[in-house]
Amino acid sequence: MVWGFRLRHIGLKAVLTRLSGEKARLGPDPAQSLGRCLALASAARHSERWIASETQCLRRSLALMHLLLRNGLTAELVIGVKTKPFAAHAWVQAEGHVLNDTVDETRRFTPILVV
Repeated sequence: MVWGFRLRHIGLKAVLTRLSGEKARLGPDPAQSLGRCLALASAARHSERWIASETQCLRRSLALMHLLLRNGLTAELVIGVKTKPFAAHAWVQAEGHVLNDTVDETRRFTPILVV
């Protein structure tokens, strides 16, 4: 809900700018743990069962990015598109591992923006 509100009231560009700023403040972390990223992504996934989220990939991905950043972990928010039929999708990845989706699903999309 929070991310839907933010997207409606300040817009996607402002949300992504803030997210990018949070990542920049953390800086690169050579000691980052992929295991910690996966554990937090798993926890987020379990909480999603209480929310109808089939069409909420952007909101879920923004929430996961925020959770990771608040825990001192960096990842990448990826937004991709496909044609025939046109569709857009968002997911989070860390160290080349997709955290909140399947690799097969993300391969269907061409990344157009990585934050």
